Amino acid sequence: MPIRLAGDPDVQWITVNGRHIPIHAGEDKGEAIKKAFAKTEEKPASKAPETKPAKSSMDADRERWGKLSVDERDRQADASKSIPARCKELLAGLPPQPHTSDLQKDVLTRIDQYADRIHPQAADKMRTMVRDYHDILDKAGIKPEEQRQLVMTAMDSLAAQEIEG
Repeated sequence: MPIRLAGDPDVQWITVNGRHIPIHAGEDKGEAIKKAFAKTEEKPASKAPETKPAKSSMDADRERWGKLSVDERDRQADASKSIPARCKELLAGLPPQPHTSDLQKDVLTRIDQYADRIHPQAADKMRTMVRDYHDILDKAGIKPEEQRQLVMTAMDSLAAQEIEG
């Protein structure tokens, strides 16, 4: 069911395969979906559907996981490495994080870079959360360059969660 936001009554939002898609006034849902997925489609849309159901990627992942040794599973399950790697996958294709002398400006620029991948309300919430986090780090006496690294990493993690969720 499409959602209309109070701030922009001419745009409806729908979620397809976990992706938030805007439908502008006068635009057909089907065309909006095709346009949103055209950037990520690897196969042409005109290809005929397969006659037998394919294994889901989760089934394939589960199968590969089962074939790994215990040591290899432990190595891959290391959250300190696997979570940043997953975030990097989800944020692939974005420009590098901005790095100027103004962290707040860089935060807003980075959130704008996510604009086509996250819902506007999620972007608003991120702005608030990241600003509050930065204030806490500042009051705690964290060095500015460390604040930058923590704030930008936290923001990318939030965006990755929103994209995946």
